[in-house]
Amino acid sequence: MTKKIIVDLRVKIEKPEWFEHFSSFSETVRVFCWMIRFVNKLRKKPSYGTNTLTVEEKTKAEIILWSIEQKKHFHEKENSVHGLQVVRGDDDVLRVKTRIIERDDDLSFLYPILLQSKHYLTECLIREYHLK
Repeated sequence: MTKKIIVDLRVKIEKPEWFEHFSSFSETVRVFCWMIRFVNKLRKKPSYGTNTLTVEEKTKAEIILWSIEQKKHFHEKENSVHGLQVVRGDDDVLRVKTRIIERDDDLSFLYPILLQSKHYLTECLIREYHLK
């Protein structure tokens, strides 16, 4: 009786996300802003006519980015994700319900955005703030 060795080697090749081509979070947001502007121009929606991006555009782009990534990674429909109490904000972004909601503070401080811990965008954001 001869022994047979069967080897099954499967390699999963993942195509990187479009934003993984950028090394900083602010650069990713800027590129995304220009993409949104381009799409709005194609749809003939009113947009900004200047060659510089506004703070409002950058803020909206950040929120859209986080919302897209949350929909990919957090599939829970209930009020908790991985044991954290969450609420869906008006901007369709999951936010963590903290214990300090009684303070008189900004809503983004009281309800921070839920970020995936090992995500490329999250790591870029952390790296950028550490460098600042």
